[in-house]
Amino acid sequence: MARTGSLVNNLMSTPIGNREVNIDQAATILMFSDRYAATIVAITRFKTGEKKGQVKSVIVREDTSKIIKGNEQDGSAQYKYSYNDNGEDTEFFVTKDGRFKSKGGTFLSIGTRETYRDPSF
Repeated sequence: MARTGSLVNNLMSTPIGNREVNIDQAATILMFSDRYAATIVAITRFKTGEKKGQVKSVIVREDTSKIIKGNEQDGSAQYKYSYNDNGEDTEFFVTKDGRFKSKGGTFLSIGTRETYRDPSF
């Protein structure tokens, strides 16, 4: 069963494993076949039980993405990213298989910041 609408996004939604998650770390919101640059702004950890201290969820804020070269319509766009104080916040919870998923069903990639608008739509 596909988690996203593209192979690249599916591969980017790999489990967290033992990677450390930090505030201000780069992230990419994976929306079907599009990607939106974001930054981690908050981390929630389990307070009790066998998962005590482990990451329970992260809140990411969508960054501002400005095209500096290329074209969004043909997929060649290259972006400059900047933190957006007014960006939309989304919470992503760690799933049983170690991925980050929002209540809306979108996935998250941590450690990369990327914007891509699928030109076929």
